[in-house]
Amino acid sequence: MVRKAGQKTVQARKPESRAPAKRKPAKRQAAKRKTAKRKKKFCGPGRKARDIWVFGYGSLMWDPKFPYLEVQPARLRGYHRSLCIYSRVHRGTLERPGVVVGLDRGGSCQGYAFRVEGIAAPAILGYLDERELVGYAYRRVCMRTDIPGRSVKAWTYVADHKHSQYAGKLSLQECAGLVLQGVGMSGTALEYLESMIAQLTGHGIVDKPLERILARVRAAAS
Repeated sequence: MVRKAGQKTVQARKPESRAPAKRKPAKRQAAKRKTAKRKKKFCGPGRKARDIWVFGYGSLMWDPKFPYLEVQPARLRGYHRSLCIYSRVHRGTLERPGVVVGLDRGGSCQGYAFRVEGIAAPAILGYLDERELVGYAYRRVCMRTDIPGRSVKAWTYVADHKHSQYAGKLSLQECAGLVLQGVGMSGTALEYLESMIAQLTGHGIVDKPLERILARVRAAAS
């Protein structure tokens, strides 16, 4: 049974980490150097810029905030959408963490694949790294992704098992408890989960594990 208000807090398994600090000038310069390296990789001397693909499985699907040439329904194999990342700022606190979605090993995941013009690829990957990697337990990888009629290699962000915010494989009860208690600067973990499921449903994707967690949370809160 999930504990309600006034009862013992659901504790994270990992050591607590501090809220992400603001990016310092030195870090901004390092980010620029990384972007330059990416540009050299994609657009080196005598090399034509190649289009790239980006796989989105959450908010990137409905709010990419970058230009793209086309978007296709896609399936990434070997990873699934999972509430496996502790949120200690946006949907929780250090003392009472919430939990948010990441790509974890096993199964497969439906999402969208975005084709990005090669000349814009370095800048867009830089933007995505800023968006996805700062303060969260993700790492960027390039993986084979199925789109209608063929497969492509696409960049995406998967859970980093070495990061302190990686929650691991949580039971249904543990996950529901974290969702129920999580309140952060961007709102509650429950609002996050409800919005995630509503958006996925609106895009024709049914995620039964997430729906089971939501049903358990609502039952516990009633």
